[in-house]
Amino acid sequence: MINLSPEDEKGAKPTKRQKEERQKRRRRSTQDGDFSLKLSVPEHEKDSDYTYRWINDSVGGRMMEMTVHDDWDRVTSDQITADPERDKGEGTPIKRVVGVDRKSNQPMYAYLCRKPRDYFEQDEAEKQARIDAVEKDMRREAPADPKGIEETKSYVPGGTNTIHHGD
Repeated sequence: MINLSPEDEKGAKPTKRQKEERQKRRRRSTQDGDFSLKLSVPEHEKDSDYTYRWINDSVGGRMMEMTVHDDWDRVTSDQITADPERDKGEGTPIKRVVGVDRKSNQPMYAYLCRKPRDYFEQDEAEKQARIDAVEKDMRREAPADPKGIEETKSYVPGGTNTIHHGD
């Protein structure tokens, strides 16, 4: 065994070999992409017709909400191999332990799910339309109609609201 401390038991300086061993990287292979991340999925494994995401299956029923009431489907090991060491059973849902459920004190799993890209883009466009409508209402000028909010009781800085998106 090589002593990697700055000095050995007798107080001698480390040898050249000891210095080299101390400086070697522990990681032996390259880490291309995000393969070292717990919830990564290699891009070459994904079907481009789908959008992928991990969904936590907590006691509150988030998984059921997303898969039964929305268009997300669990990805199984025969559809994709995110991690060959973990995803061994044919047709088994791909899942990872992501923590502990606070209510049940049981492991909480995240399941890899996918949704047809067309549906995902439609849903995102609908969400953005709702956000745009709210922002439009926020930007409008103080109402001139006396039956609406009285100008003296509403606050509109400089006559108009301004919204900045991180610019």
